Formats: sequence, structure tokens, C-alpha cells
Amino acid sequence: MPTRKFLGALCLGLPAAMAAHFLTFGGAHTLGGAAHLFLMDAMVVAVCASILALCAGALYLAAGAREGSILAARLERFLPSVLALALSAAGWFALIEQGESAHATPIAVAALAILCIAVLLRVALGWGLRLLAAAALCLFTLQFTALERERFDSLSTVIPARKRAQLALSRYCRPPPRLP
Repeated sequence: MPTRKFLGALCLGLPAAMAAHFLTFGGAHTLGGAAHLFLMDAMVVAVCASILALCAGALYLAAGAREGSILAARLERFLPSVLALALSAAGWFALIEQGESAHATPIAVAALAILCIAVLLRVALGWGLRLLAAAALCLFTLQFTALERERFDSLSTVIPARKRAQLALSRYCRPPPRLP
């Protein structure tokens, strides 16, 4: 697994584990025991770091992309797979349970919750990535889009393609200007 995907899985595994913990136990006990506040702060930092990394990647790659789908496909390689998210969330879940007092943990329910959250998180990340790609592309093409679209629409609706090609070539077929 590439480092970029490993770091993404590590950062996004903590919120997935926290969501799975909530699905498994509800509000029956405090998440992480004494380390609850630390885990909450770590989750906020992990989510913010992931968002900033994806935004930086989108802005970096948007300069060379013409369409949002191309940019989204290029950014897709930064996202971890469902399996990586599930394994990371399982590791974080085990770490969270180590910090809590002894209680019965339904392993099958926790595993199912982790898997469901990993799938939902990956789907949400894909949607968010497409939205981010569109926004980054808009930032780079905003000043030119309206003018180019208007020019393209007016040329394609008024002048047929063959005539447009003849007009484009005729601009360069003029005789040179007369000298005084």
C-alpha cells in the first residue's frame, strides 16, 4: 500500500472507529475512558488533515486538468480502499477498547459496524472528491468559462462546421498590406 493511502487510512480510520463504537454501544459508556478528550481532539485533527491534504492535491492537479471527472480520477488514487479503512478502523477500535474499563464487547456486531462505516465513508469520500474536483476546477477556469462557452455556442449555432473551417483558414490567406 502506498504511503499516501496508508496515511489516509490511518487518519480516516479513527472517525470510522468512533462511529462504529457509537453504533455498537450507543451512549452506554464514554468512548476511550480517560483518553476520551484526547481521542476527540485526535479525530478533529485527523479529519482536518485529510481534508487539507485532499484540497491541496485538488488545487495542485487542477492546473493540468480540463474536466472535473479527470481531476476526480487523478485524486481517486489518494483515497484508501474499503479494506484499508476497515482494517485501520478495527485497529483504532481495539485501541479505544483497551483504554476502557472491562465490559462485554460484541465482536460480530462491532465488526459489522466497522465494515458498514468503512463502506459508507468510502462512498461519501468518493462523492466529496467529485465535488472537490468540480470546485477546484471552477477556481482555475472561472474567469474564462463564460466567454469561451458563449463564443463556442455562437459559432456552432450560426455557422456550419465546414464554413467555420474555411473562415478560420481564410484569415491567413490574405495578401500582405501595401506599403506607402
